[in-house]
Amino acid sequence: MQEERHEPYQQPPPTTEQQARQAQQAEQKQAMQAERQQAQQPMPTRAPEEQGEKRETLFTPEQREQYRSRWQDIQIEFVTDPHKSAEDASHLVSEMVQDLEKQLNDRCSNLEHAWQQGKPSTEDLRIALGHYQSFFDRLLSV
Repeated sequence: MQEERHEPYQQPPPTTEQQARQAQQAEQKQAMQAERQQAQQPMPTRAPEEQGEKRETLFTPEQREQYRSRWQDIQIEFVTDPHKSAEDASHLVSEMVQDLEKQLNDRCSNLEHAWQQGKPSTEDLRIALGHYQSFFDRLLSV
């Protein structure tokens, strides 16, 4: 008896539509992998254009100098009037917190204004988030 040989079943080649769908699925998979890899990367604490620059402070140099000068006056005043010195220190710190709040509100307003001008790109939002993260980190380090 002669052994019958059967060829294994071979699927017909994919249609053009199937090839297009497979290519699209492959692109989507690559995009998702790239997004996943990017999401795993730590976000810069500062916007890219600021990378490498000296760390930004919460106050301008002029504000810092003015606050330091006032603080020195408060410390000197403590010798002659401790009660007033403590009150002045409280007012100074309150003023500094209000300045920080104003800075944050200004930044939020600028961002909201940009959003109203049109839909921001993902890159614009990434940069904005970098600015917020920088501000957030600086507040936590205080």
